Amino acid sequence: MHWTRRDWLALVLITCLAAALRLYQLGVVPPGFQFDEAFNAIDARSVLAGNRPLFLPANAGREVVYTYVQASLIRLFGLNVWTLRLASALFGTLAVPLAYVLLRVILRRDSRRIALFTSLTLAISLWHIHFSHYGIRVIMMPVIFSLAFGAYWLGHHAETSRRRIAAYAASGLLIGLSVWTHPTGRLAPFVPILFTLWLLWRNPDARPAGLRLQLDSPLGGLFLTGVLAFIVFLPLGIEFYRHPEFFVGHASEVSVFAERVSGDSPLAALAANVLHVLGMFSVAGDWEWTHNLAGRPVFDLLMAAAYFLGIGIWALRLNRAVRTRGCVETDPAKSDAREPDADALFLLLTWALVMLLPSVLSEAAPNYSRTLPSLPALFVAAGLGLAWVSHLQRPHQYAGIAAAALILLYSGYRAVYDYFVVFPDRQEVYYLYDADKLDALAYLQTLSAGSQVYLSQLWGDHHATVSMLRREMNIKSLDASDTLALPPPDMGVVFAFPHEQLERAEQ
Repeated sequence: MHWTRRDWLALVLITCLAAALRLYQLGVVPPGFQFDEAFNAIDARSVLAGNRPLFLPANAGREVVYTYVQASLIRLFGLNVWTLRLASALFGTLAVPLAYVLLRVILRRDSRRIALFTSLTLAISLWHIHFSHYGIRVIMMPVIFSLAFGAYWLGHHAETSRRRIAAYAASGLLIGLSVWTHPTGRLAPFVPILFTLWLLWRNPDARPAGLRLQLDSPLGGLFLTGVLAFIVFLPLGIEFYRHPEFFVGHASEVSVFAERVSGDSPLAALAANVLHVLGMFSVAGDWEWTHNLAGRPVFDLLMAAAYFLGIGIWALRLNRAVRTRGCVETDPAKSDAREPDADALFLLLTWALVMLLPSVLSEAAPNYSRTLPSLPALFVAAGLGLAWVSHLQRPHQYAGIAAAALILLYSGYRAVYDYFVVFPDRQEVYYLYDADKLDALAYLQTLSAGSQVYLSQLWGDHHATVSMLRREMNIKSLDASDTLALPPPDMGVVFAFPHEQLERAEQ
């Protein structure tokens, strides 16, 4: 890779764009504070109080790394919705320039344009912007996987043995860390395993000739990566061994093979999920309002056209790599036909497909949360398509560049308008993000100036968002069915009940 001033300029511009879209209206869009975010906030506050969990069993079980990051930010900036979502905004911003650097490093042919268009597509993606505004842990995975799989690629392609071993070691540590971060980290080892099999198939000379295992070879590097990943994972693995429900609990409940999900036809449900995931790019996306403007596909029509063009280019280039397997670069007649990015394209394809599996294998496909770790590898197809378009020179020399720029501008406008204007104005978002709970608490806080407010336990203790936020107010939780609260001197008493308890309130 030959790094120039143009790369630095591109890196600065895409980072600024990514940061602007991820910090704008942070804490405001989406409105409210959804209960998954509230559970994270409660656990972050527990960490600040001295608790040091290895796993968080509440709310279907969660890995801990994101919570520790949130706790650090709360210590710096205080406890509020903006701070609790800041961790997502920072990791979402970092993913964009990191995608540029990753592709510039591992690609050789037209790498600058592909890296630029891929990272720009990621920067303006409503999918990625939303999860950068949403305080849950999955947003860390594109960053961790970019580093982990990029390091593994370097383990095979670095110039010296020492650098190759160091890269394999770094990949192992990061893959181990991924299991502490999100359930998709459990699938991460399949990517280096499949990539190593590809390397051995593509390069027969790399196969071990004897019993000696060199740590800078494909098999030795896989062994080193696996050992270090296992060592990092081991404390959490022991926790899973002690509490098997932590490992399989939620996954078994939402699995496509669970009777609750698919009934007696798991294969039919699996086939339907495959179609739903394939269709999410241009037909219909995630229908869950907490993940998306319900049903909105990943790409608009123009960007979808570039994306599927890139899929075709990707397939053709990998097909060329398969056809020219075994060509030696010392033979000019054959080396010219050899695909220089075969290994990188296969690694990216493996990463994308493996990380789409969590949605294929679970209910309510497509699920943007479970498939987010496939980014930015998944968006390389858009980068390939836009790069091809940008090279067109008819009817004008710069026609292709103008066309690619227009696609990006239109797609960016659609994403910004849909996310910051349409999405927060929907009634479904208001309720699913518990904005109604925040409005109720704000009203109760105005009453607390002259009265002691007692809120029913249904919300006060059993709803994570309310339970967390009321503790910062003069609002207490009370079971009013068998308790009578007398007012303090010179104050009144207000008993507050949610609408679900209308009959109790009347009694």
